[in-house]
Amino acid sequence: MKLSRIIYIFFYFLLLFFGIACDSDDPEPTNEHYPEINIISPLQATDLYYSGDTMFIEAIISDNGALNLVRTLIEDSENKTVFTLHNQLNTSSFFVDTIYVFENIQCTNYFLTIFATNTAGYTSEKKIYIHSMP
Repeated sequence: MKLSRIIYIFFYFLLLFFGIACDSDDPEPTNEHYPEINIISPLQATDLYYSGDTMFIEAIISDNGALNLVRTLIEDSENKTVFTLHNQLNTSSFFVDTIYVFENIQCTNYFLTIFATNTAGYTSEKKIYIHSMP
């Protein structure tokens, strides 16, 4: 009986040792997911903007780790940038809340794009079409 108890204790410590040794070799957890972008406003193809109108831009960006950069961009149909906003971050979620006023509309098509990059370097983008009239 004494020998079986010694063997039991030996195997217990052996398993404990290997369990601790294996845990210490685990790599740091990584953020291997793309950020999620949910544009709340404006809604694609539902609103029409005229010169002088204000477009409210709202979006929720989230990540399972930490966001590094959120960029809001508006381009006209000739790919000219008419608005850009950069937000440097270190947080797992961010709420975009800004406005754009249409002035001297030359094009009838605009594109709103929101880019999000997390600290692991993964980038997502969401682009919507904006209708306007001069």
